[in-house]
Amino acid sequence: MFFLGLDLAWSPRNRSGMALLQGGGEGAELVDLRLIEGDDEILAYVQAHVEQEGAVIAIDAPLRVQNQQGSRTAEKDLNRVFRAYQAMTHPANRQLLEYEGVVRGEVLVQGLTEMGFTLKSTIAQKEGERQILEVFPHAGMVAIFGLERILRYKAKPRRSWAERLQE
Repeated sequence: MFFLGLDLAWSPRNRSGMALLQGGGEGAELVDLRLIEGDDEILAYVQAHVEQEGAVIAIDAPLRVQNQQGSRTAEKDLNRVFRAYQAMTHPANRQLLEYEGVVRGEVLVQGLTEMGFTLKSTIAQKEGERQILEVFPHAGMVAIFGLERILRYKAKPRRSWAERLQE
């Protein structure tokens, strides 16, 4: 079974971060870690490395955006629960995310669907299942590791490399 984590850049001009793990119920091993460019390269990577085996692709990006403005219901719900931990989301809407008439995450999901993947809201525990999930890493880290607030590891103005490394 393969597990692919993808931090999809909001703009196709920027590189996305990706980690590929292989394993199962007893644990997983990191197979590859890289920066990758463009949706075509991402889809080619999935085709070459995951082939027809079972896989979960967890993508940190909006994958289904039906609202023209504002936030999606899932973001509002997540923000209500995780606001106290500073693990809030950016609003996802078509006005903010459309580039040349499409939302990047939706285009990527379409390409993965053509490879036999299915966009799901829960993880299926069926052997050989090929699924895509939209994830919120900050909230996930708070919940999994019992953190009092998010880890401040991202580059921001006035945040030094030493501060980021400490996190």
